Formats: sequence, structure tokens, C-alpha cells
Amino acid sequence: MKIPAGIQDGARLRLAKQGEAAPFGGDSGDFYIDVHIRPHPLFKRFGQDLIMKFDAAFTTLVLGGEIDITTIADKKLSVKIPSGTQIGAKLRVKNAGMPGGDLFIEIATKIPTKLSSKQKKILEEFKASK
Repeated sequence: MKIPAGIQDGARLRLAKQGEAAPFGGDSGDFYIDVHIRPHPLFKRFGQDLIMKFDAAFTTLVLGGEIDITTIADKKLSVKIPSGTQIGAKLRVKNAGMPGGDLFIEIATKIPTKLSSKQKKILEEFKASK
């Protein structure tokens, strides 16, 4: 039996007349398979949609740009990040989730812990320009 793509956790599949034989020569019963899906380390599933977190560079969020991601189907995609994107924003990639679903990229960022003196100076100038 082939497990259908996109099957939900907890689904039950039935194989008609593939179970044990009935006593006294009756027909075989049905065989049931309960499907349990292990959680994915990168993607969380909501119906046919998937959500993944992505740590984008602070400068990409401020200025805009593109990020490269890999879908659950191992397809590489380039996704545009609009300038001014906020942490926690969700970007939708149509038809990149489970069959019939979308992929949502939840934006996060890592704040640099070590800056060069030039980087600090640029950020101080930016701070003062408000």
C-alpha cells in the first residue's frame, strides 16, 4: 500500500479483506493502519499549510532583499523580503506547503553580538539621524 502524500497525523487507512481470516472459513477481515507522523525539525504543519522560522539578517529586514530557503520537498527558492519587514511577519509562498497548501515563512533575526568599530559608528550615526 502506498501512503497518500499530505496525509494527516492520526489518519486511519483501511485495507479491505487484508486482515485475519474469519473462523470457520468466513471472509478475511479488514486490516487498519493508524498513521502517526513524526514532527519535522524545521516545519510545523497546520492542515496543508506549513510554517517555518527564518533568521534573516537585520540589514535585509531594514533594506529589503532576498533570502534562499529550501522547501519540505527539497526545492530551493529565493523569496523577496520587502524593506521594513518586521520580526514576526509571515511571508506566504503559494503552493510550497503540503499538497494543496502554502508555506509561511515567519521572520526572525539574530542580533549581532560583536560589531567592528566601523559597524558601531554606522549604527551610532543611524541612531543620531532620527
